[in-house]
Amino acid sequence: MKTKKFILTLTIALLSIAAKAQLFTVTDSVLLFAPGDAGSKYYRIPALCTTAEGTVIAAVDKRWTDGGDLPNNIDVVTRRSTDGGSTWEDAVTVDGEGTDIGSGDPALVYDAKRRTVLCIFTHGNGLWQSTPDNNGHITVAKSTDDGRSWIRPVDINAQLYAGKNNWVTSFAGSGHAVQLRSGRLMFVIQVRTNLENPYAPLSCYACFSDDGGDTWQTSLNAADTNGDEAKIVELSDGTLMMSIRVRNSGYHRKFSYSHDGGLTWSTPVAHPQIIEPACNGDVISYTRKGKRPVLLHTVPFHASVRCNVSLLASYNDGATWPLRQSIVPTGSGYSSITQLADGSIGCLVECDSPKGYKLWYYRLKPTDALTKAANIE
Repeated sequence: MKTKKFILTLTIALLSIAAKAQLFTVTDSVLLFAPGDAGSKYYRIPALCTTAEGTVIAAVDKRWTDGGDLPNNIDVVTRRSTDGGSTWEDAVTVDGEGTDIGSGDPALVYDAKRRTVLCIFTHGNGLWQSTPDNNGHITVAKSTDDGRSWIRPVDINAQLYAGKNNWVTSFAGSGHAVQLRSGRLMFVIQVRTNLENPYAPLSCYACFSDDGGDTWQTSLNAADTNGDEAKIVELSDGTLMMSIRVRNSGYHRKFSYSHDGGLTWSTPVAHPQIIEPACNGDVISYTRKGKRPVLLHTVPFHASVRCNVSLLASYNDGATWPLRQSIVPTGSGYSSITQLADGSIGCLVECDSPKGYKLWYYRLKPTDALTKAANIE
């Protein structure tokens, strides 16, 4: 009982301290996907990226008849905007069309070196239903025309699973994948290794490519052996930080670090300033001219309920997160963020509605509190 009271007290204190932060103002809000659009009953799982042309690309699950995860009749679809998110082109299908096997949980990354967009997702059986002979397959699709169309997806399971005889299945963490300053592309997969118990803890492995996504490798060790959906961000000194969703217990986001480009990872540690209700979030490095980048993190900022998706800011590579502002204070779940060409922030959020999630896109204009903050570490 004392532990529960302490957690409640800490939560209230964090909320009251951070609530004063005014990091941004909302300049655009666009309903991007809603139940019933294009004949689909449900939409879920947002992802965002920005290209060198300034185009914003959004990817989601188009869950035709059922709101559940794979295996299900799910297509991965994208929409693009050339004006920062004020207007959007019609959706195009990346994968899943014409089959009820399904593809889902997209992650997006822009390869600036090759001017190519990559969409990473899972195709096939679901996490809990999989067997080694019938499992989910990590798949990569590319667009070389700024997101207008997609080249036929490629299954990369054989590359990722090489030498991993105890892996039953995996799925890619949706949202924002990353390109490092070296050009390396990275995302995280969550791996199930227990054949008998499909609900056993998952292990988080980093996946990386140095040739534009043609070939892939995995980290030597798991960043977490009791984790869930995770994201990677590069810190100012080149260290990599993986932000990991909590599973069935605990209230705080976990961080693991790599000092060798993602090959090995440290033991994860819970961060006391970032609470979340076991839900996916997103993290990016927001660049400021002449200053250290700011880490921006979105999560539903609540210990037990998916609500209050908020933006948190760190000015010291994630050591502390002194500023936070709510984006959607009501019911809300998964989110994804990207830095836009003009320095604004694009954010795509699952928002509660009576018929299922509506995915709203918000354009956030940074205030001085975000862009000029100093000496607040």
